[in-house]
Amino acid sequence: MKSLKFVGSIVREWSKHWAAYTILTVVVSQVINLVLLPFIQFLIALVLKINNLPYLSYTNIGTIVLHHPIAAFAFLQILLIVFLLVYLQYAILIYGITSIYHGKKESFLVFLKQSVKSINHQSLLGWLSFILYMLLIVPFSNAAFSTQLLAKAKIPVFVLDSFSTNIPMSIAIMFGGLVMIFLAIRLIRAVPITVLQNISFSQALKQSWQETKHTFWAYVLRVFWLSLLSSGITFVWIRGLILIQQGLDKTSIALVGGIITMTVLELGLLVWQSFMTVLFFMLVLDPDITGTTNSEINPSAPTERKFRRTIRVVTSIGLLAVGVIIAIYNTTYMIGAYDSKPLLVAHRGVDDFNGVQNTIPVLEKTAKQHPDYVEMDVHETKDNQFVVIHDADLNALARINKTVRSMTLAELQKTTVYENGYSAKIPSFDDYLATAEKIDQPLIVELKITDKDSKNVIALFLKKYANRLIKDKYPMHSLSYKAVTQAKNAYPKLFVSYITPYNLTFPETPADAYTAEQSTLDTEFMNNANDANKRVWAWTIDDADDMKTMLFIGVDGIITDNLDLLQQTVDEAYNHPTYAQRLEYFADDMVLVARHNNVEN
Repeated sequence: MKSLKFVGSIVREWSKHWAAYTILTVVVSQVINLVLLPFIQFLIALVLKINNLPYLSYTNIGTIVLHHPIAAFAFLQILLIVFLLVYLQYAILIYGITSIYHGKKESFLVFLKQSVKSINHQSLLGWLSFILYMLLIVPFSNAAFSTQLLAKAKIPVFVLDSFSTNIPMSIAIMFGGLVMIFLAIRLIRAVPITVLQNISFSQALKQSWQETKHTFWAYVLRVFWLSLLSSGITFVWIRGLILIQQGLDKTSIALVGGIITMTVLELGLLVWQSFMTVLFFMLVLDPDITGTTNSEINPSAPTERKFRRTIRVVTSIGLLAVGVIIAIYNTTYMIGAYDSKPLLVAHRGVDDFNGVQNTIPVLEKTAKQHPDYVEMDVHETKDNQFVVIHDADLNALARINKTVRSMTLAELQKTTVYENGYSAKIPSFDDYLATAEKIDQPLIVELKITDKDSKNVIALFLKKYANRLIKDKYPMHSLSYKAVTQAKNAYPKLFVSYITPYNLTFPETPADAYTAEQSTLDTEFMNNANDANKRVWAWTIDDADDMKTMLFIGVDGIITDNLDLLQQTVDEAYNHPTYAQRLEYFADDMVLVARHNNVEN
């Protein structure tokens, strides 16, 4: 009950100074989104351009460190700048929220000066502790510390999916996640302590550990109530506006009503996100704002009514101006919803476990569902031919301890693979391609490259199949950057996509498209892709919520193992929905994208 009362006291505090809190959090958020993030992206792009590097991802970090040490040093400096900005973000919010709570009339510049001043108290050990803390906590505990500056600090979905099939690894990850959540709560006071008491972060970690020794479950309950409150209010707000729009859809002002309800929805969520940010920091700052730590501050100091009224008027005018801008976009959305449908792609030719991946029987079966493309994989054989299979190791599907590269084409074509209760023979790429052409099923061909392949494997593949792929208008993609560049240089008319499993910044490559893993796909990436006239295909999207997120950010194609679900999700979004349905899709997408991008306002 104490935890619930604490949340109630914060809600009452918010209602008194909602305008000041909203201005503080929105200004900080927009400075990050509109100024700092573009600046960081500019620095990364500049380093890449100066050093003639096409992209930055975990796949080429080793190469950059070994062969481009100056670029590696520059990227390290940028990383340190990011952590410095993260510290300043939290320091400004801490100073600002504390000041507003105690009725002080201080400007944003004062908060900034205090935050910069507090940096001087950090030792090298303190900075190292802060960086390590953020790197460890952020990927596992986004609810505790969430900032767009570290939005890329996440574990890719494909990595988690690969671990999910390994029971010991899954248990280890679950245990690790629980440990990180425990540490996040025990060390939850570290940042405000180091900011307000001007001590090093390493000292603050020790003090937080001591302070939360007997209050661990109190913090857990507070976080629980805050999460429940956030989910409950968000649900009521969204569903309530949808119900109102359902009524308006029966009137002559349905379109105008849709624009208004959509605008009100967005403004409400903007204020609500600000509210939840303040609630979290109030939770973290509890001993400080109640005077336990800073007893010299009088927590009951009044704020003059005139000043409070002025702040509320300014905030209301600002929200109204934002609402007008939002309404312009909402008009376009309500009239046309989405601009164009994405391509629907069956991953490895499978639709909801309907056969053995990358085999001709499942290709023929899935083709009846009319996907725009079937994505499939090609490996080189011992005799320099090509077969359709995903893994270089045959143990998983064929149940034999051999590799594709160790067997001839003839041997592989006699090999049976098993999956989902089905069995089939491994097909040659020639047979698979001929079947696709016969049944008029377009393909996306992934060329798999391993260190066991022949040195000229890319040239062999292109010489044999490139012109045929061009004629059929079948795109090719690959994880191998060498394969992508070689294909585009030798066959400019061949549509080639570069598979990017992790994106720290937008790649600058000769590829026509990017097949991107969903974890680091966001609206910024899509904006850059549109500006560069590049297509973006998201992989592998098997969850309806993730599909909606990809639709919302505007990807050009979605690769899935569940084609039926994808077709259903896309149909619901595009087949002339009512204004209430459009509002519902938009609201759901806003929440999903916020979670996906880990946005903190």
